Amino acid sequence: MILDGRQWDCGEAGRIRMVQLIGSSAVRCDCERRDVYGRRVARCFVGELDLGRQLVAEGLAVVYRFRGRPTAPELVAVEAEARRAGVGIWSADEIIDPGAHRRGGRN
Repeated sequence: MILDGRQWDCGEAGRIRMVQLIGSSAVRCDCERRDVYGRRVARCFVGELDLGRQLVAEGLAVVYRFRGRPTAPELVAVEAEARRAGVGIWSADEIIDPGAHRRGGRN
């Protein structure tokens, strides 16, 4: 990500925020299902705080999409609000789609 003309490590920013949210609290993860590869998909909480939802709301995570479809459709509106508010990655000058980044490309 490019923010104010400089490279911004949004992954590190998300990690730091996650550490802040968790602190010394216990984390509870509820396995919801398995994905198409058989991996467990879980929602993780500190108390009643949904950690993934919070990071999406703060623009520090994006909703994962598989073949163009959101895997957590209930978070699409949360992501859209973060985008409208211009928070986190949505405040960047240039955003590289995480999936494209993993594949070595841009958007």
